[in-house]
This record gives sequence, structure tokens and C-alpha cells, in this order.
Amino acid sequence: MLKDGTTKVNTSKSKIKVVDFVEGQLDPGTFEVPAGFTKVDRIDWNQPQEERSAWSTGWEQFVLTVKDLFN
Repeated sequence: MLKDGTTKVNTSKSKIKVVDFVEGQLDPGTFEVPAGFTKVDRIDWNQPQEERSAWSTGWEQFVLTVKDLFN
């Protein structure tokens, strides 16, 4: 919940570019649970966050758009 009492649902998108693909054995350590890992029942994706200005949000979207043009 934001300071003004309203709520905001956060959404995101991601893009992955595969740059190397190798066939072979995987390191078993890749699948070990890291030290200090804590299991949680549920992740609250809508946790209160600091309000961001429209300029800040707009700039972030602009940067992501430009990066998409060159990737």
C-alpha cells in the first residue's frame, strides 16, 4: 500500500538472449541449495515500496526501450 492509501500492482517483463550453448555434463553444485537459503510459504509481490516519480519511471522505460533497439 502506498502512502496515500492506494495500492499498486507491480508487473515486469524480461528478455533473455542465449549467447552460448554447450552440450555436456553440468556441475552438480549448480543444483545445491545455497547456504543461508530460507524457504518461504509465499512471496508478496505487492509489498509497499517507495513511491517513484513519473520522471523516474518514464526514464527507466526509455532506457529499456533503447536497450531493446540495440540488442
